[in-house]
Amino acid sequence: MAATAGIAKSWNVGSIYLHADADRSSGKVPQSLYEGLGYQVVVADNPQFEWMGGDFNSRIHIVAGVPLLFLQKRLKQ
Repeated sequence: MAATAGIAKSWNVGSIYLHADADRSSGKVPQSLYEGLGYQVVVADNPQFEWMGGDFNSRIHIVAGVPLLFLQKRLKQ
């Protein structure tokens, strides 16, 4: 994860994104890991992410029928 962030910074990328299992039980470990690494759940309505489907005024997004959290980490430049 640190290597990915380092490469993204070297490319002058402002943020990196990922999905995590939205289920409170099976997704507990990855959600905790990503939040501990500084990722935050994307909640706001943003047309940039319409390709993922789902309601972007919520925390959960449906991708290919699977409920996922969409997380973002802003990178310091």
